[in-house]
Amino acid sequence: MLDTLMRRWAVRQRRVLVLQSGASDKSGVLTSISKTFRAWAQSMMLAAGAYLAITHEINPGLMMAGSILLGRALSPIDRMIGSWKGFVAARVQYQRLNETLDKLHAEPERMSLPDPEGHVQVESLFVAPPGCESSGG
Repeated sequence: MLDTLMRRWAVRQRRVLVLQSGASDKSGVLTSISKTFRAWAQSMMLAAGAYLAITHEINPGLMMAGSILLGRALSPIDRMIGSWKGFVAARVQYQRLNETLDKLHAEPERMSLPDPEGHVQVESLFVAPPGCESSGG
């Protein structure tokens, strides 16, 4: 029995590891894309700000303020992407919990019996209150 149990556990453990690996890979790709986009957007913001500051359209303080505001605007997106792995893990655990609960509440297989015919027969019936000792005769 222990060998069978260990094999089942190993199969399920490998499945979990594959799912975690996939989630980690996706999270890594999304994080890289997000950070690349964020760096590109901030570089473009600084380039545009520098151009506008050189042409005296804005002052350098506005350029820095715009860069800071852009960083703060993109920060929640970075956090969401960073927490994606935890979200996927929670979803998988929720599904496993539901499967386990469904198995617990499943109706057990019942033995099929013939339809009752309605004949009842009683012999030597004795009824007494609890604690009463009687031989029934």
